[in-house]
Amino acid sequence: MSWRARLLIALAVFLISQLLFWGALLLGERSVVPAGGSYATSVQMRPLAQADEIPTIGAVEVPLHPAPVYLYRAPTGTHRAIYSHRFADHGEDRPAALYLSWSRRVSEVRLNGSVLTARAPLDVWSVLGGFDPVLYDLPEDLLQPDNLLEFEVYGVANKILPVFFVGELDALFNAYAWAQLISVDLVVAAIGVMLFVALVCAITPWSRSDRPRVYALIVLLILWSLRNLSFFGFDAGIPPPWRQVTHYQLTFAFLLSLGWFASAWTGQTRVGWRWHVGAFALLALLAIAVGGIGGNVEVFRWLFPIESWLSFAMVAIAIAQICDYAARGGWSQRYESLLFVICLSAVGVDALDDRYDLSIPLFGGWPLTFYAAPVCGLLLGLASCTILVGQSQRARRMLESLNELLDSRLQAQEAALAEGHRREQEAAEQRAVLEERQRLMRDMHDGLGGQLVALSARLRGGLGTRQDAAAEVERALDDLRLIVTSLDRADENLGSAFGAFRERLQPRLADPELELEWQIDERAAAQQLPVERVLNLLRILSEACANALKHAQANHLKVAIEQHSQTHLRAVVADNGRGMQGDGSAGKGLANMGLRARKLRGTLDIQSDSSGTRIQLDFPIDGRPEAR
Repeated sequence: MSWRARLLIALAVFLISQLLFWGALLLGERSVVPAGGSYATSVQMRPLAQADEIPTIGAVEVPLHPAPVYLYRAPTGTHRAIYSHRFADHGEDRPAALYLSWSRRVSEVRLNGSVLTARAPLDVWSVLGGFDPVLYDLPEDLLQPDNLLEFEVYGVANKILPVFFVGELDALFNAYAWAQLISVDLVVAAIGVMLFVALVCAITPWSRSDRPRVYALIVLLILWSLRNLSFFGFDAGIPPPWRQVTHYQLTFAFLLSLGWFASAWTGQTRVGWRWHVGAFALLALLAIAVGGIGGNVEVFRWLFPIESWLSFAMVAIAIAQICDYAARGGWSQRYESLLFVICLSAVGVDALDDRYDLSIPLFGGWPLTFYAAPVCGLLLGLASCTILVGQSQRARRMLESLNELLDSRLQAQEAALAEGHRREQEAAEQRAVLEERQRLMRDMHDGLGGQLVALSARLRGGLGTRQDAAAEVERALDDLRLIVTSLDRADENLGSAFGAFRERLQPRLADPELELEWQIDERAAAQQLPVERVLNLLRILSEACANALKHAQANHLKVAIEQHSQTHLRAVVADNGRGMQGDGSAGKGLANMGLRARKLRGTLDIQSDSSGTRIQLDFPIDGRPEAR
């Protein structure tokens, strides 16, 4: 975004905030003035003298001040004065009343010499320290055709009488109710809301990036609440001039907190909180030094201009930062900035009105009669609450969207992993098929093929007989049967393979004089071994049975498989024949069994004597592939 666009957005936020702020002020000022009511253009004032004071002067005419108040700068030594105003009774039956816009420094009100009692207690340090409105009933028995109202006020340097209205009770009460709402009720609500929001912010865990702005907001809310409480006269017990010094110290702290908040909230922390604390320390020391000079007048003379210009400077800087913050962000930041600028404008306008007696622009007949900053504290508290809630909702929605994005990506990753696993499994199955095919080709080439090639060579050379050829063919068929058996039971357990082996070998061992014993325990039968390991095991058993059948001349043959430990199986072929007699073919068969036992990573134990032969194979259940 270009600097021109940012400038236009900042100006738009500022102008809209001023339209809303001054429009609300106009509505408020119109509501606190009775319908058809107008201020008296002037009143009579007569200073009172005490025994140790200068003699009283005669009555003087005091015109309406733009504040609007009736202001008389009294000579030194006069502490009290009587303001008087005459009005005529219209003779109507409707009850009459007196409405004072505020009551500060008004100690007594009299009608035709009789003291009037306000609807609310009249106390210098009442609600808002006397800046709250007051309504008096004018009893009918006291009213005359020509009536005299007297207001006794006090003050050292200035004698100030607030503007007032005399008229029908209903019209005045309506204006009084609006003034009470604006000047008292909303101020009390603002204090409660600001302190509540500050408490919520203080106990809420914030991220490291949010802490500076939230801490600045907490300090601003607390100091704004204390500033509102100062209008209630909570510092009345402090003797002058230190009461005024305390008031200005609180005001300086509040104004500096405005600058800290604006810089922290907008991220423009060129001047951090330490600078603001240091500036407050200097101003506090200055206030203490001025308080030690003399009375209230000296405190006011020195510190009031500092307060006015510091207010203008801090508010102007803060509004500039907030408007720039609005130009740099989206609609949510512009909403935040609009509310904050309205609140800051109230602080600046109150300070300027104290010094220059402002009126609403384009409506010169509507001077400012109440402070706007205390009421805007309610707007600040509510705005802060809605902004923090909005930010929390946006953060939650962002977290939800991130979670949804993460879930979608996780699902996509899971799908990709599943697809990769499926492809890997297919590739593994293809590799297994290929390896099994190669193994079968190798076994058939080395076993069955080698036997047939040897038989063919012997027959061509005329070295073999028909009986030899038949024996070799029978051996080749046995090997082929073992291969088929191992393949048929590839996905079954060892018990099924052993049963198929027995079924295929049983016809060859059918001899009336030979007793066969087949054994396999349940644990061994339940084991499931790879095809190649089953084939090597069955070849060893087949070779051992063939040797016993050919050479042992036994009448009992035992073939057994058992699981003799958690990790090993044991296969046994035993006969009660004549033992090994050093036959060459038997020695070749034993060598083949030893080779296959090594492929099973097992140990082959052969024991043979005149009472028989026992061949025992121990091998692990979990076998690793044989390196080739």
